[in-house]
Amino acid sequence: MSPQLKPGGAASPAQLAASKASVAERAAELDLVRTAAGKWQAGLAGLLGLVTGSSVLTVGKAVPDMLGAWGILTAVILAASITTAVWSIYSALRASGGTPSPARTRNRNHGVERHRQARGAAADLASAIRAAIVSLALFGGAVALTWFAPSGPSANDQVVLVDDGSQTVCGSLEAVLDGTLFLTDSVGEPFKAAVEDLESVTVADICPT
Repeated sequence: MSPQLKPGGAASPAQLAASKASVAERAAELDLVRTAAGKWQAGLAGLLGLVTGSSVLTVGKAVPDMLGAWGILTAVILAASITTAVWSIYSALRASGGTPSPARTRNRNHGVERHRQARGAAADLASAIRAAIVSLALFGGAVALTWFAPSGPSANDQVVLVDDGSQTVCGSLEAVLDGTLFLTDSVGEPFKAAVEDLESVTVADICPT
């Protein structure tokens, strides 16, 4: 024989007060999470501006001068940093404003629904913060590569080999003025010759030994 259920006694004033406080907290938690997400959103927007702006003005300009695979690696890391920064902003937007969805009106418990939304917003905010940390770490790695990775030869590092028919001189090009070529040879001596008298002019990375 199964036991019979009997109604319990009346709740005490303290129990009623605790129940009301719990309901109030559940009602307010979504607003609290979204308020915090809105504040994070402003900071993360600044992060995105920092990463993209620095990528265009500094790191991005250094990539073409880097040697071979180092430049490719830096560009990939930089792209990953920008991607995670964008994801961070998107997650913060979802946390602060939610995502559009059809309203369900039948058999709907508003308290439970708001709690579900609050948990989702908190998860989105945590995702935004993690993505921001990853973005900054990747950006720092890209900057470090531009500082320490080997760079390819630039125009200032290249030398010129000139042949006037009697000798071949290699050195750094200084200027070409009024049809005359001026350079400093490999031992530091100045050299000049009329361009029309030169049989060949060749640009090289280093002077031949």
